[in-house]
Amino acid sequence: MKIGFFGDSFCATLDKDWGGWPTNDIWPTYETYIKKIQKHYQAEIVNIGQGGSSIYDSILIQLTPFIQEKRIPDVCVFVWTSKDRLFHPDIRHMCFSQVMSESNTGPEWDAARQYFRYLYSDELVELQTKGVLSYFDNTILPLFPKETKIIHLWSFHHMWRYTAEYHYRWKNGLEIRPALSLVSSLDGNINGGSVLNDPDWNHLGGEKKNEIVFNWIQNAIDNYSTGKLITNEL
Repeated sequence: MKIGFFGDSFCATLDKDWGGWPTNDIWPTYETYIKKIQKHYQAEIVNIGQGGSSIYDSILIQLTPFIQEKRIPDVCVFVWTSKDRLFHPDIRHMCFSQVMSESNTGPEWDAARQYFRYLYSDELVELQTKGVLSYFDNTILPLFPKETKIIHLWSFHHMWRYTAEYHYRWKNGLEIRPALSLVSSLDGNINGGSVLNDPDWNHLGGEKKNEIVFNWIQNAIDNYSTGKLITNEL
């Protein structure tokens, strides 16, 4: 079985790497939820996500080669990120925090800062996001092999309103809620909704959080039904 993960930093790490540090109480050992999925299904994991990337990156860069080469994975797990991230084919981490950081220099970063300062419209970006996800759902996903299992998750809850950013209700594939950032925040340090409260791999530090997400995805794969919505309690 081949399982692909397409998305942002919530699905960007298969194995932890402590950089040679020994595991102990300070540097505990645990498996990421992606590693748990790999071991449980004895699966080949393909295309780990890209930190800081946009929904367009997930489609155009991460997924498109699999479509073009007709090698769609048996299971495709999409982790849909924040709507306001910008797409660049080479600079793939143009999320708002990186754009507004003066440490990132160059004409591309300058242009992105000017966009957010003078042109950004939340209403327009929401409309664009709904449009591209609808196109992806109704035009691209129907081209997948019928036996492919498609799993949709969401990355973020709103940074100020503490509500999840569910921009679209999927017709093709099984959708899982709530947003992964709420799992990330289970330690209680929500920090304004930012995933920086948990800087660990996939923003899910520790066994508990990874076991939760593993169980969500395992349940979705084993009880798959396209068009289904599963809303889990935390």
